[in-house]
Amino acid sequence: HDTKMFQFVAQNLIPGVEYFARVRARGVIDGIEGPVSFPGYPNKPLSMTPVSIPDTVARAALSAVSPTALRVDYEIPKNDRPEGNNGSPITNYHIELASRINEVQSFTISSDNPFVSGGFRLVLDSASTRCIDVGTSEYIFELLLEELPSVDGVQVKYSSDSNSSKHEYEITFDGPLLSNGNQKELTFDQSDCKAIDPVTYIALIKTITEGSSGVFPEVFSIEATSADLLRGYMEISVDFLGEYDQLVSKGNDLVWVEVEAGSRNVNTLGVDLSAIILVGE
Repeated sequence: HDTKMFQFVAQNLIPGVEYFARVRARGVIDGIEGPVSFPGYPNKPLSMTPVSIPDTVARAALSAVSPTALRVDYEIPKNDRPEGNNGSPITNYHIELASRINEVQSFTISSDNPFVSGGFRLVLDSASTRCIDVGTSEYIFELLLEELPSVDGVQVKYSSDSNSSKHEYEITFDGPLLSNGNQKELTFDQSDCKAIDPVTYIALIKTITEGSSGVFPEVFSIEATSADLLRGYMEISVDFLGEYDQLVSKGNDLVWVEVEAGSRNVNTLGVDLSAIILVGE
């Protein structure tokens, strides 16, 4: 015979708390109820504890404490209870630190005989450099690469053997935006350049280190125009999340700070703001 299964979902339970359940049928006549059944019946009742992964850490902030050390400040996840966070006690925190890795590629052109003359192009993202003379200096090589529209910064190291039959260039992509992270591999092209002498040679391009992108700088432009003279002041907040509805003050007095150019540290000039500004703000 067919057995119909029904279900009931109990909502808004407390994570980490042990729950038991029992079920009985109720009749229409006088609401009479039948015997109880429960998970594990007819043996010992079985319980269930609703659990899930911990919530996201509430706040996290990174600051430099010395030229060789960083400090990570963080707060416990929200909804933390004595039973744990979402039913599972937090035993430790996993902190990962990552940094940018510059892409490094090498270009080598070699022959059994010394190179006399000739040139070539390097291609990246369908754009090619001007013709590069075989054996050109690292400075010219670097300049021609940075003329490409998809390159905003490279460093080049050059080496050659004693009889000028092998020239090698090590190219490090270190630009702030376009040359940040993993790059397409350069390709060799000899079209429209002076023929290479000797005609028999090997041109090899390979990736030495695959890049991993770092922080991409955000650039903001502020502009104000008027037919008359401008006056007054503006408030600028960097890396602030939320509603900016008040100035930092203590004892009804504005707090003035000093920040050196390029620094992430703020000098509060002796004013203690630890009770006013929270971690991550």
